[in-house]
Amino acid sequence: MAESDDREMRVDAVLPGDPRRELAEIRALAIKTNNLASTLNAEVKAITRRLDLRERLLTLNSAVAYVLFVAVLAGGFYIAHRLRVERSDLEKDGALREAAAVREELGQIRKRDEERRRGEEKAYELYQLLRGGKARESVARYPDVSRERLSRTEADVLRDAVARGRQDLAYSAFDAGRQAYAAGQWKRAAQDFKRAVEIEAAPPHAAQLYYLYGISLYKLGDYLGATAELERAIEKGAERTVQNDAGFYLAAALDQAKKRDRAKAEYRKFMERHPQSKFFGTARRRLTELEAAK
Repeated sequence: MAESDDREMRVDAVLPGDPRRELAEIRALAIKTNNLASTLNAEVKAITRRLDLRERLLTLNSAVAYVLFVAVLAGGFYIAHRLRVERSDLEKDGALREAAAVREELGQIRKRDEERRRGEEKAYELYQLLRGGKARESVARYPDVSRERLSRTEADVLRDAVARGRQDLAYSAFDAGRQAYAAGQWKRAAQDFKRAVEIEAAPPHAAQLYYLYGISLYKLGDYLGATAELERAIEKGAERTVQNDAGFYLAAALDQAKKRDRAKAEYRKFMERHPQSKFFGTARRRLTELEAAK
């Protein structure tokens, strides 16, 4: 009996359309579907989280990119502004330098104009003195006028005119000295000859001027002064063109000034050059005395 019941149950278990089996399958399917739904939901959530993260990253990247763009743009504007400012400063400095150069040039032009005007005034005053025959004043004022800003023509004309005036003054002093020399007025002659030398040191008659000046000083007892002037006279050719006794007076002046060695040399030189001179005997006698006095 029990065996027959077991067979019936096994038969019932395999029969199709069994509600329990279907229920079991439905339950299993529901569980499987629920598991799949849960898995899908989890995956959807994961995808959603990843999308949210990506969106946040994109937003952050966009913000950073925007900030960088703004920073770069601001930097560009700043650099451009600085360049414009620097260029403006350079242009300003250049303009200031040009203005300073123009002011300096204008100042120089005004200075030259003032110098030119002053030079013209002094040149005209000097010209009036020359026209008036005031040679002494003209010669005295010429050095000051010659330093002024003059044209080439003005400078040449004034220089030549003053040179002629100087020559006239020098010759007048020389002529006055000759007259005093002829009269035996040695002091006055020496003063006039000195004035002539100071006015013009190298006139055409220099040899005669220095000879007469030296003799005048010798007569006055100024032997060192006479030595200097007689040496100049001999250098200018006084022994040939004026008097051959210039060498004798030079030796005598050295002798009187106690320059005995030089005096002996000049005495010998004079005797060699002028054996026919009236002073030859005097020179030989004095040379003998000097040599004997060793």
